Amino acid sequence: MYGEQHLLAFKSNEKSTVIYSLTYPQVGWWALGGLITMKLGGIISPIPGIGPFGYIFHLIPFLICLAFAHIKHPRTGLSLHKYIFNYIHCRIRKRKFL
Repeated sequence: MYGEQHLLAFKSNEKSTVIYSLTYPQVGWWALGGLITMKLGGIISPIPGIGPFGYIFHLIPFLICLAFAHIKHPRTGLSLHKYIFNYIHCRIRKRKFL
């Protein structure tokens, strides 16, 4: 018995962390938000005359990606992007009425 591996694998509810306490999907959302923000900053010029606050609207995609990374639906516990995907998938499915 000693040293043998059990046939059923251990299933932990903890997600593996990559950087600090961020999981792999969260790091992906952070990177996607940063990439979109950088591309938007190169395409659209800031609002003139208000200094560094002219770049505020460039942060909107980053904040949306942060919401997708960290906010969970309170009833289901699903992350926001999974919940929205499942909701849309349920609404556009073909229905059979008897």
